[in-house]
Amino acid sequence: MARTKTSAEKRTDRPITVEADKSINIRLPGKLLEAIETWASTNETSRAEAIRRLIERGLAAPNLVDPYAAFDRAIARLKEPQSKD
Repeated sequence: MARTKTSAEKRTDRPITVEADKSINIRLPGKLLEAIETWASTNETSRAEAIRRLIERGLAAPNLVDPYAAFDRAIARLKEPQSKD
């Protein structure tokens, strides 16, 4: 009877080259993925490294206020009935 391979023997993915505690999967809109790939190509790096660098830059930005939340609040204020004083 043939011996079955263990999960470690079946692995064919690339070796891990970045020290990280966790691996995650995310879904991205096509346009965002294209922008990331363009940024990666321009900066001569892999897509994964580009995502890591862009996240680090975003988190290090001096103003961590969510621009979308600010936009949503502004829209909500515009929709409020105007008082006639």
